[in-house]
Amino acid sequence: MQNPQMIASRIKQLAKDNNISIGRLCKECGLGVNYINQMSNKTSVSREKIEIIANYFSVSVEYLLGEPQNNNQMIELPILGEVSAGYGKYADNEIIGTQYVPLNWLSGNEPHVLLRVKGDSMIPKFEEGDLALVRYQQSVDSGSYAVALIDDDNGVIKRVMYGANWIELQSLNPMYSPRRFEGKDVTRVRIFGLVRKIIKDTDV
Repeated sequence: MQNPQMIASRIKQLAKDNNISIGRLCKECGLGVNYINQMSNKTSVSREKIEIIANYFSVSVEYLLGEPQNNNQMIELPILGEVSAGYGKYADNEIIGTQYVPLNWLSGNEPHVLLRVKGDSMIPKFEEGDLALVRYQQSVDSGSYAVALIDDDNGVIKRVMYGANWIELQSLNPMYSPRRFEGKDVTRVRIFGLVRKIIKDTDV
């Protein structure tokens, strides 16, 4: 059973340790400005939103939930061809290598893969050469980091935001403008998967 008060406490401590305000955290994670402060009053918390926060701080979901963690068990995942974080092409399914990652970085029953980041549109959080741990799924919560396909041939790592009749792909680098698709153009965008973690060379 979830303990939202404990989850909120751990999130606030991580924010304090990283010198990040709760307001900034909520904004950069695409959450409501009072989401974390109001978390203690909830009976349960969206696991996907917990994943967004866990990914932001590069900690496991299990840590935020207070669940047991097995930090020793590893799993080998395929590394697919490069995926663009700017204006590149979609990574096909050709496996270019493999890498072991801790099993507790994975969640759910959906397949996970690694995609190599290319481009500078998502710096400073996502840098060229990083590996993105991606869980296959066709939809994500608004504010999530995801790999999105544009016209089925461009794979981009972006923050995905939704409106009543639009979807917007946002970069973190202010040099790149948001790309909004409205009306029928919404169908040009397809979600490839949720970015659960960005792996640096020092992480594994």
